[in-house]
Amino acid sequence: VVRLGTEQLVHPLNEQLEHRRRGNDLYKAKKFNEALAYYNKALSVCNFVVGMSSADQREIDTNKVMILMNICAVEIALKNYGAAIKKANEALELDPRSIKILLRRAKAYIGRREYELAQADLDAVKEREPWNWEAEEELRRMKRIQRRDYENDKGMAANVFSPQQQ
Repeated sequence: VVRLGTEQLVHPLNEQLEHRRRGNDLYKAKKFNEALAYYNKALSVCNFVVGMSSADQREIDTNKVMILMNICAVEIALKNYGAAIKKANEALELDPRSIKILLRRAKAYIGRREYELAQADLDAVKEREPWNWEAEEELRRMKRIQRRDYENDKGMAANVFSPQQQ
């Protein structure tokens, strides 16, 4: 880790921004593994530097949160829900009130079928932003998945307990 003054932070922050932009382009092109590599490079830059002032550190942390959110989105796209939750948790440590992070973590929880945790995140979003349409959409999606899981489980149980055909 290197502690840098404001003037010295410009180059590393620009470097991480370039990596992040490249990652964004690759994400849009659905090249998720390649995007992840660029986001990880950007995160490495942010993890390597520490600001001399609290304002400089806030700038580093703001960039770090954005990178962590991007990594979380990639991990969700790759169905690596545990990794997505881990990155969302890291981002929430730096920005505990972020609606966007809570929504991403809820999506990852839904992907892992951890509905109670997803519900808690979506409730937190709705408490802060009652009008949030994305939270409403995720709630509807979660209910659909839960119904489908219930029907699948019911069908499997019926097959397990039905008499065997010979």
